[in-house]
Amino acid sequence: MGNSISTKEIKILFLRSGGKCAFPECEKILVEEATAKDEPVVIGQIAHIVAESRQGPRGKNEMSDEERNKHTNLILLCPDHHVIIDSQPYTYSVPVLQQMKAIHEERIKASDGKIKESGDTIEQEIMYSTLLPLTHVPEAVFVAECAFDDGEEERVRQVIEYPEKRTELAGC
Repeated sequence: MGNSISTKEIKILFLRSGGKCAFPECEKILVEEATAKDEPVVIGQIAHIVAESRQGPRGKNEMSDEERNKHTNLILLCPDHHVIIDSQPYTYSVPVLQQMKAIHEERIKASDGKIKESGDTIEQEIMYSTLLPLTHVPEAVFVAECAFDDGEEERVRQVIEYPEKRTELAGC
């Protein structure tokens, strides 16, 4: 073919796709953030609904060569889903991909283009451990609210009552 996709068509596709994979329930964000040492990386791949080449997946279609590289015939996918749709062209036919694209772009439009991070929120927490020997495992553990707030470690240390003899611990 030799016809490449214009920058304008690529921009329209990325904007209408919200920078996310259009495959149902994937929602993978297709730009990897920059690190302290490296620039951001675009991992999204542009797939043709009707193949650019008439010999490609879903290529036997009356669509003109020019129309094949328009954003209306392109779908933005993560690398895994791009391989899947091109490897299974009968499952992911032209009508299936057109519907997939339409549903995805409508969902992005309805969300005002806001990209919501998927996955769990990562929280950092300090965990403390004691170095006391474990003599037995209790059958039940009682959990209750603590009367102390964060930052009151010194106050907690003051009110702790330690056993006078270490042997008292062994008798638990």
